[in-house]
Amino acid sequence: MPGVRVPALSTRPVAPSVVKHAITGLRGIHSTEAESEAESVERETYINKHEEEIFFRGESPPPGYRFVPAGSHYLTRHCRSLSKQQRVKVYALYLPRIKTKRSKSPFTVLAGQSGLYVPEHIFATVTSQYEKRIDRRDMKVVRVVNREYPRMPSEDKAEFRKRCSSPLVRPLSENDIGILARRYARDRYTAFLSLSRSEGNKKAREEACREAAQIVSSWRGP
Repeated sequence: MPGVRVPALSTRPVAPSVVKHAITGLRGIHSTEAESEAESVERETYINKHEEEIFFRGESPPPGYRFVPAGSHYLTRHCRSLSKQQRVKVYALYLPRIKTKRSKSPFTVLAGQSGLYVPEHIFATVTSQYEKRIDRRDMKVVRVVNREYPRMPSEDKAEFRKRCSSPLVRPLSENDIGILARRYARDRYTAFLSLSRSEGNKKAREEACREAAQIVSSWRGP
């Protein structure tokens, strides 16, 4: 979710109140007044575009909730979807993000979503589904590599499988696995990664890609 700029303050840690101020300008976010039964005091409740109540640093959800970091799109998407199906509440955690690039002020505060708090049973269900999905993908990678690249060294097979099993890697087709195999050979066995993207290195980078293609071809066998 995009952040919203707020005036430069200081280089000290950003207080939750600053994040709340920053977040009010975010698209799709609105606030409502809510009364806390425990403290009998009024506070402002912020709701994002997914109709999830927003928490800030120092605020915690009720017992029985697990945190899902924003980095895993699969877990985030499916936890959110299953929670809506079961009509259970989800909380979104927003934290300040400090950026200095392209800013005229010493620093700029951006409020952004850091993750979700979801009920434990939702987390357990989606995590189980995710692990099964990873297992299926691993088996597919092993099957394709053994069939298409029988001469790939066992050490490379193990390392390549790890790369394909990254949580950030989407479902893989056989064509995807072929592309990743060429990238793996390029990064591991050529000078590609040490070459900058300057125009002077263009031919050297192209040569590294050709070398990688030859390596992958040798893995295929006769």
